[in-house]
This record gives sequence, structure tokens and C-alpha cells, in this order.
Amino acid sequence: MWLELNDLEDTELNLKRAQMTLEGGSTWTFLRPFSVKEAHQLTHGLHLYPAKMVPQIARELINKLSDPFDTVLDPFCGSGGVLVESIVNGRNAVGVDINDLALLLARVKTTVLPRNQLLNFLRKIMHEAKRDIRLSKPQIPHVPNLYHWFKPSVAQELAFIKDVIDEIDDERVREFYLASFSATMYAVSNIRKADNPYFTRAKRANELKSHNPNVFENFRRIVVRNSAAISALGEAKKKDVSADVLKGDARNLMSIVKREAVDLIVTSPPYGEEKNTMDYTRFAKLSLYWLGLNQDNLRETKKNSLGGIPRNYGKEEDLPSQTLMKILKEIELKSKMRANEVFSFFADFFECLKQMYEVVKKEAYCCIVIGDRTAGGLLVQNGDISRELCEYVGFQSIETLKRKMYMKALRSNVIASDNILIMKRN
Repeated sequence: MWLELNDLEDTELNLKRAQMTLEGGSTWTFLRPFSVKEAHQLTHGLHLYPAKMVPQIARELINKLSDPFDTVLDPFCGSGGVLVESIVNGRNAVGVDINDLALLLARVKTTVLPRNQLLNFLRKIMHEAKRDIRLSKPQIPHVPNLYHWFKPSVAQELAFIKDVIDEIDDERVREFYLASFSATMYAVSNIRKADNPYFTRAKRANELKSHNPNVFENFRRIVVRNSAAISALGEAKKKDVSADVLKGDARNLMSIVKREAVDLIVTSPPYGEEKNTMDYTRFAKLSLYWLGLNQDNLRETKKNSLGGIPRNYGKEEDLPSQTLMKILKEIELKSKMRANEVFSFFADFFECLKQMYEVVKKEAYCCIVIGDRTAGGLLVQNGDISRELCEYVGFQSIETLKRKMYMKALRSNVIASDNILIMKRN
């Protein structure tokens, strides 16, 4: 779900809507718009990452639908927003994802470290990196099309900083600096951020002429900001709770999480196959190369994403969603390939839902935040489809809310609103 900016024209309407759900049940306060400052509280703004869940949504779901010291699971944890909200609200957290950048960020965003220790390393890194510039040549990692994405001087200075970070012995401190380095890398790169910062494409020629970033100053600023965020997390985090971040595939969740082991699921899964919706692998690619994180298996990561392996819905068993099967027939009239892609995504997502049902306890809740999408110019009602699949698996549908998105910078995006599904295992 996109982080958002205030949309004043709709504020009054949504404050009224926030007083009730569509069914007129519980009062929910997260239907209103939130400012960037609100969305970036604690460590939520530590690093750019696509489709983050608005923290206030996770916070309210966690507080209303679980008890202190319960275990909250996010099987599509991304950069760890649900995990952060869990530990600062007195719950244990488990996050699962297949993306190595997401896993790094989730660990860093939930790890408390003394700020003075982090800033002491900053001085050391800045001193040694600037010294090395005068004495040696940097070891620049293999990054495909390096000078398409970075000016030569920028790439060299980044490499000097990275070399010093790699020498830090304390793994938790080193990971903090790797995450801050990655944020710096995005900030000083040639990536064009004007339209969609999550879709990596290079600046135009006229934009590159005036693009002369100060790498060391950007790095210093980001470390200072991120260390303050870690300090705020330390003050807010409740005692005796923890967050576990695990690499894994939600289609095989029970190989990671025991049956009936979690008290609440809060998650925002992908809205569709990466090829046609949000390409998480493409977004993470530059970081993965610079950080040396599984960069040799990017194709495998993309193939392992939901819908990454194509299926033929006409030759496989129908999925138990009337809404889905109806729209697939309409999409097929326009493009058989697109119909297969949508079917492939939901076939994989259905396997995830089966696993989620097994790991959550009886009488516990499962909350899914997912936006509708388009395919072949047709609306794919992800919310309705997800609810029907959940009900077939065995979940009881308790409540469904619609929440408008407010990200002005992404007005061209086809996703206009999110569906917040509140399900319960009987």
C-alpha cells in the first residue's frame, strides 16, 4: 500500500467515514488520510520500499484484534512495518518474505541499538572513506549498467563507503549501516523519482545535467536520521517482546511457522503478478547488487514470486471464486496471456491462504489489506476475490472496509482504493 500525502479536499468526507465501517460496525480511525510525517514515525521511514502498509492500519488492527504478548504474523512482511507496530504495541512478531532487501530492512527496523554507538561508527566511516579516496582505488561491486544508474564519481564514493562498512564486526551495526547505505544509494543514483520512485528508470538527459549529489553529505544525513529513528524505536518498544524475520515462501508457510502458532495475521500481499503490478525484484535490484545480497539469483526470486510461473487457467481446475472466474473470461476475450497471468497469481495466492489458515489459532483473526487492480483494461476486484477464496479455505468474513488511497504522486496508478478484509478462523 502506498505511503500517502494529505488530500485536504477529501479529509472531511473520510473523517466521517472513519466513524463506521461499511457494515456500520466497529469504529475505525485509519480511514482518514495521513501525512508523510505520520507515516514515517519510528523506523517506518528508514528506507524507501514499495507498497508499504500505512502504519496506522496495522496499529489499530493489532490493538483491537490481539492481546499483549500475542504473536502477530505477516507472511508478506516487506520492509517490516507490521513487525514494528507489533513490538511497539507489546506483541511478538514474525515476518516472512522472499526478498533479501526486504528481510534486511525488516531486521534493521526492528533492532534497537544505542544511538551513540551508531554515531561513533559514522565518524569512523566518514574519516576512513575520505582517507581511502586519497590513497587507493575503490572496489566497485559488479552492477549491470553501472554508469547508466550512477555518475562515475558517485559510484566511486559509494564504493569507498561500502568498503568501510564491510569491515564492521558487529553484525547488527553493520546491517544498520548497510540499510542506510542502500537508502543513500537510491538518493544519489540517477533513478528518476518524479513520477514513480518505486519503478526504477533513469533520469532524462536534461535532468542529469543538474544532478550532482554530495554522496558523503547524503550518507551522513541519512545515518543521523535513521539513528534517531532507531532511538525512538528503543523508547517505544515494549519489554519482553521480539521480532523474528525469516526468509521463506508464504506458499510453504507451515515449513516455517507451526500449525496454530500465531494469534493474529496482519498482511498486505502483492496485488498481482510482478510483471504487471509492483515489480519488487526490479525495485530491489540495485541494492542487491551493491550489498551483495543474492544478486546472482534475481531471476529465481522473480520466478518464485506469486504468479511467477505461468499457468493455463483453461486447462487447470477452476479456483473457488465466482468473481475471479467471471472476470477471467472477460480478460481472455482481450488477451489469453493476461488471463493466464491473473489466474497464475491467484492460484499461488490461494495456496498462501490455505497455509495462513493452518498457522493461525482457532478463533483468531486474519486481516488482509489488498487493493483492486486492472488487467486488460478491466477491473480485477482483488478484495472480493480474496474474500471468496478465504471463505472457501474456512475463514469467516467478519468485516470489509474500503479505504481510498491518497498518494498524489501516483495518480496515474490504477489502484484507487484498498480493501481491508477482517477474517476469523472458527
